[in-house]
Amino acid sequence: MEGGASIDSWTIVAILAKAAGYAAALLAMGGPMFITAFRKAPADVLNLARRVAVTAALIGIAILAMRFGIRAARISGMGLAGATDPMMLGFVWDSPLGTAAIWHLAGGVLVLAILSPRPIGRAVAVVGAVLIAFSYTRVGHALSDPHLLLAACLMLHLLMAAVWIAALAPLRRAAATPGGAAILLTSGSWRA
Repeated sequence: MEGGASIDSWTIVAILAKAAGYAAALLAMGGPMFITAFRKAPADVLNLARRVAVTAALIGIAILAMRFGIRAARISGMGLAGATDPMMLGFVWDSPLGTAAIWHLAGGVLVLAILSPRPIGRAVAVVGAVLIAFSYTRVGHALSDPHLLLAACLMLHLLMAAVWIAALAPLRRAAATPGGAAILLTSGSWRA
């Protein structure tokens, strides 16, 4: 790069992992909320939303684990050896990323409850979605003052974006079936 520091391969990997983690988090958070809002939608639409949410939650958990190694590699400057160094991983664990990871992991595991067709499964999965959103308030700008206001705004922003993103594939599936859009309109709990 001209006029600036060059970007090393670990930085590129960190950027890609973070972007993939955001995508997985949005899909994992939005799936349970879509299913809750449209619980009377056709079974194939709800099953698609479930599959996407569960897959995204599992991918998100895997990416979360990878990000620890990536961060350790970056702060140590030792490359792959730093990614597996217990002391470096301990530093990362003791950072805000470690705190956020606990909440994100708990949320991701709870999202898996969406596999249950019972109402309690939906409720647990929605709690998981909220915990994933909360995990993002433990790092970055949301730690600044006024913390509570910034955290609440960030969580609301993430949850609304998650519903929108996670609804795209199920809504497309519903719209492709005869009368699918009408079924969603009459099954949604958000109608006037």
